[in-house]
Amino acid sequence: MQVTERFSAAQTADPVLQTVEIQEILRLVKGKRAIIACRMGGRPAVVRMFLEDDPALSQREWNELERIWPFMSQGPYRVVEPFHHCPTHNLMVVERAEGTPLLEKLWQSDKADRARYLEPAARWLRLYTGATEEWRGARHRRWLAKAERAAGRQAFDALRLIESEIIALLHQMADRMDGAEWRTAISHGDFHPNNLMASHGDLVGIDTGGSARMPIYKDMARFLVHMGRRGMLPSGKARLGVDAIGLANMEEIFGLSAFERRFALPFMMGCEVLLRVETQGLSSSRIRRAEAMYAAFRDDLADSLTS
Repeated sequence: MQVTERFSAAQTADPVLQTVEIQEILRLVKGKRAIIACRMGGRPAVVRMFLEDDPALSQREWNELERIWPFMSQGPYRVVEPFHHCPTHNLMVVERAEGTPLLEKLWQSDKADRARYLEPAARWLRLYTGATEEWRGARHRRWLAKAERAAGRQAFDALRLIESEIIALLHQMADRMDGAEWRTAISHGDFHPNNLMASHGDLVGIDTGGSARMPIYKDMARFLVHMGRRGMLPSGKARLGVDAIGLANMEEIFGLSAFERRFALPFMMGCEVLLRVETQGLSSSRIRRAEAMYAAFRDDLADSLTS
């Protein structure tokens, strides 16, 4: 009812929205946002409605989508087209991307065919960040502090033990990274495989609401760890607990230096492990897969620091 009433009020106030035909609610995060399937001017679209009373939320996401659209409006690596923004009612209408979320696509594909999707995903991300990359002093200790705070909410004893060992290794890395520079860019902000829609060899990115300037390694880590903690290793080979080919693709397509390969990216992968805290509602199989991935990451990272 809240969503319906808010959209009706927006339609009354904004003539452009009167051309929007609502179909169904795709996702509702209580008190935060609603994603609504619709048609606008005959085209498949999505209403992204922000339920918090802060117009800056939709404005920031709209500004980012308008910024990146000229760079990623054509070709195999795209973002959804921005259609209309109604800041007064904190909502925006964007193209509805065709295809299948990439993680779903991977699970549906034959095992021998899965790894072919990894390089295009890395190329999509490289195109997104390429125009805004610059080197800045590494602020790695802020990321580590944030990750440690998140790890304090870990509910599972077995995971908490492994995470404590990962934290100790990250502190060793942080000592070696002091005074270094790393690459930053305006990044997607939540680059997990299901925010890429796969269709006929094309990848269309959705949900750029978390976009901000951050280390380029953050989105790489998000993508790789998201798959790893779910037991998805498309190539069947692992390094640092994640898909080895996927990791190599990120390293090569971004042209990572020796420092970035040995420290910056693995460090951010460790932070990503800690930042996404498992909850009691998850299945026991999901917890087992996360435990296996974290243990493999810990062991490989420890080996790399002593080699």
